[in-house]
Amino acid sequence: ADAARQAVELHALPVLCERLELIDPNAKADAVWCLAAIARHDASLANAVAQSGALPLLTLCFKEPSLPLKRISLSAVGVIAQHGPDQASLLLEAGLVAAALPLLKQRDQLVRRRLVPR
Repeated sequence: ADAARQAVELHALPVLCERLELIDPNAKADAVWCLAAIARHDASLANAVAQSGALPLLTLCFKEPSLPLKRISLSAVGVIAQHGPDQASLLLEAGLVAAALPLLKQRDQLVRRRLVPR
């Protein structure tokens, strides 16, 4: 958690959000992985990620053709939501839940599994 806090304090979140605007789906997936790794530790870090501007960009990642990017983006949203109702409300308000619903039609089982955990 200390490294995640230090990353936030050193303003890594805006840089990661910038990477979500790149064309390369692998660069985007790497940035999403980093955001999820930061948010994973506690509610305050999840809030920092949610309020960094990442949520609208994660919504766009759901629409990308890259299945690995969709998978990791769904996982990142789950990581943020797991910290409680406040974080889940942030996701609802940002439209992430509505944006994720069309992914239920995906043929890729890993995408669906990340959308509806067992």
